[in-house]
Amino acid sequence: MVVAINMTYFHGRLKSFKRVLFFVMFAFCIILTGFVFANSGEAYFKKKIFSDEIIYTKRTKYQEVTITQWKNDIRMFIEGNLQFCSIDEYRYHETLVHPVMSLLNDQTNILILGGGDGLAAREILKYDGVKSIDIVDIDKDVIEFCRKNTMIKKLNNGSLDDKRVNIIIADAFNFVSKTEKMKIYNLIISDLPDPNNIELNKLYSEEFYALLKRYLAADGYFVGQSNSPYFSPYSFWCIGKTLENAGYNVLPFRVNVPSFGEWGFFMASPNGRNINIDKIKIKVDTKFLNDKFITRLFAFDDETLSIKDKVLGNSLNHPVILRYYNEGWIDY
Repeated sequence: MVVAINMTYFHGRLKSFKRVLFFVMFAFCIILTGFVFANSGEAYFKKKIFSDEIIYTKRTKYQEVTITQWKNDIRMFIEGNLQFCSIDEYRYHETLVHPVMSLLNDQTNILILGGGDGLAAREILKYDGVKSIDIVDIDKDVIEFCRKNTMIKKLNNGSLDDKRVNIIIADAFNFVSKTEKMKIYNLIISDLPDPNNIELNKLYSEEFYALLKRYLAADGYFVGQSNSPYFSPYSFWCIGKTLENAGYNVLPFRVNVPSFGEWGFFMASPNGRNINIDKIKIKVDTKFLNDKFITRLFAFDDETLSIKDKVLGNSLNHPVILRYYNEGWIDY
């Protein structure tokens, strides 16, 4: 429209109206071609980014989700970041779930923040004492895909369709900020994406962890994935410091997941109770974790421990974890 008006206005001043018209039409054809081939071009570049065959990809309201497959290796990526690999994800999810579950006096009510793939829920459902699992995830499309896709459903044992599982589509921060009567949970699990942007930063903030305490039973626990103590040690210890600032007693642990590398977690009690690892006993069937291996989860080398006292806590006003995270991963 703007081009047409300008051409009409300046028609008398142009030495070669036909030449201008040619260039306008040429530019229009380039733009039109871009629209026509945009999808195929995007598919081409995705194939260059992901080494395995892409079997599903979708830009949801919140993020881009991609599923790849090579033989029995199924991988989920969100915004290009690996979320799980089907070959070794059980090492991560068994470590996230079973040590803390074995410490619970009451396993009735469990809250999972994130975890829309249903893999953490799969492990929790191994316990007969569990009566209710609430999964709070912001992305309905991810939930529906992991409920219906044959391969993912086989991987999570259909956990998202279990009658004990209640799906809540909501932002985790908004969910815990509610002022109405709250449900009390025996365990809260944070299986959220890494804190790599300002929106995710709030889910690793002192304010967020303080809100979570309102939902925990007096003898309950919190446990959360906490990035890598090897690749990003400052962001890892920052999460522990932030939990302490919010009034928790914390215990760090880690496990090696081949597709991820060294990965870390924090277990926390909301009222200063000490967490006794000697009481941790694996009471359900697992592929990887056993009682003999438990003590190794809580062992850290001196190099990693030396960073512990150098970090600040993370808050909404001072989102230091974003800097720690980016500086940690810049070389990987």
